[in-house]
Amino acid sequence: AANLYGVLTIIAFILSLPFAIYYEGASFATQWALATSKASAAASPSGIPPFSLHLLASPLPPVSSPQVGSFWLTRQMALDGLYYYLYNEVAFIALDKARPHLRTLPQKENPRADTP
Repeated sequence: AANLYGVLTIIAFILSLPFAIYYEGASFATQWALATSKASAAASPSGIPPFSLHLLASPLPPVSSPQVGSFWLTRQMALDGLYYYLYNEVAFIALDKARPHLRTLPQKENPRADTP
């Protein structure tokens, strides 16, 4: 089971990809363009800066959303995924190295098991 986490990650990706495409696919290009455009946030189709709808009820003035370039966003998403994967891979390796009795609750023997 040296590569258990890698295999589980690949299987989870393959199984969740159709759902992600179905539920998020239609709005992905629009949201990507809004997040990576260098134009002002007021230029969004609704006239409201993206990711700041909660500010409508706030007495504070609306703030523009952080907008970054597509290279930066792609790099950050890849690094986030890599760091998450490596963190979990190390956790699986550490659990594999631990003695088996550290992973389970000890079971006490019942001295009366033979009696009805």
